[in-house]
Amino acid sequence: MQSEQLKQRILREPSKFNIFLKELISENRFEDGEALEIALLLIKNGSESLSDKQWHVFLENGILRDKYVDK
Repeated sequence: MQSEQLKQRILREPSKFNIFLKELISENRFEDGEALEIALLLIKNGSESLSDKQWHVFLENGILRDKYVDK
C-alpha cells in the first residue's frame, strides 16, 4: 500500500485506526520517536490536524517502514 492510499484509508476510518495506534503504542512498537509523537497527536487531535510533513514522517517512518501495513 502506498503512502497516499494509506493516508486516505486513515482519513476514512479514523476511529478504527486510533484503536490500531493505541495497540501499537501499548506494545512499544514505535522505534521512531517523532513518529510516536505524531501518532499521539493523531489520537488526541484527529488526522485533519496533521501537516503534510507530519503525514510524511508518520507514514514513512512510523507505519510503512515497520511493515505494519503492506506496501
